[in-house]
Amino acid sequence: MASSVRFFAVSEDLRELCAYLLDHTDFLIYEAYSRIDKPLRILRDRRSVDALIAETAGEGLHLRLVSPSVVSEPVVRRFELSASVGGGWRSTLEDPSMVSIVQRAPREDSGTSLVHRTDWNHWSEKGARQRSVWSDARLDAVNWRELQKFSGRVQYHLRRRIAVARLHGWPVLANAASALRAGRIHLWAEDGKGPVSAESQRLQWV
Repeated sequence: MASSVRFFAVSEDLRELCAYLLDHTDFLIYEAYSRIDKPLRILRDRRSVDALIAETAGEGLHLRLVSPSVVSEPVVRRFELSASVGGGWRSTLEDPSMVSIVQRAPREDSGTSLVHRTDWNHWSEKGARQRSVWSDARLDAVNWRELQKFSGRVQYHLRRRIAVARLHGWPVLANAASALRAGRIHLWAEDGKGPVSAESQRLQWV
């Protein structure tokens, strides 16, 4: 089972994905980076998810997930900010057990919002042991079997249950597809052939 999946989503799709994670998994949803001089927030309910989506509107959404079934105590790193940006500190979750959700910021293309892919990504045990900077002791603390099981469940949900189209095999989620059909967005396929509209032959509806 792959440790990553690329898909196309707008904010409402990510709101619904987070609701699925809250209702059907034990993943804890963290913001990727804390606000300046504030602790890292855990999004424990739909209201907190909605608030972060509103706060980051137009910038893309970056989340990090960790499951208590996978690791008992994730690593949170605090780092200082330079005086040139006003000083202070921020914190972020950095752990081999974490899953990252990265929605790239959309950009304007001739008056239409151009939506880039969103990534679901995490280490596999083999990859982490070969290429990561983590100690063997830290990697041994991760329940890799549980991580793969939970990730596989979410990837199946993305690929088979809520995708309504595919672009080069990447799922297109329902709200993104509705916006695409309405002409409010185009998709960026990263294939060198330009933006993708609802009429494109590169798009496969399912």
